Amino acid sequence: EPDIDIGDDDTPLNPAPSFTDIPDGHWAGEAIDAVVAQGLFVGTSDTTFSPEMTTTRGMIMTVLARLDGADTAGSNPWYQKGMEWAVAQGVSDGTNPDALISREQLATMLYRYAGSPAVDDAGLIFSDADQVSDWADAGVRWAVANG
Repeated sequence: EPDIDIGDDDTPLNPAPSFTDIPDGHWAGEAIDAVVAQGLFVGTSDTTFSPEMTTTRGMIMTVLARLDGADTAGSNPWYQKGMEWAVAQGVSDGTNPDALISREQLATMLYRYAGSPAVDDAGLIFSDADQVSDWADAGVRWAVANG
């Protein structure tokens, strides 16, 4: 399982920049500060984070690459190095980087990043469990089991 405990000495953006679109008390403010300070996410400009922006497959590939210590700086397009890392590591097939990421795609990428550990084959209890794609079944089960 990957070690995601990045200490203060390891944070490339310490302190994290102040974003004008993250007001004091924002429900995700501390989490945003943490992921930006760790260099996992960057703002959409020098002063904005865009907390309501949707997430793409390329964003997640890049975040996981950074979490793993890969250098994604200077990538063209911006997600290219993250996408190449994700394909090389078996985290993603690298397709559709500009597409919005679905929950089952996210669960599957996180599951693969964690090393595709064995999962319990107990049935999922969600009313739409029958809509989980076959390729995402293990990833979704793993994500549910890990909260």
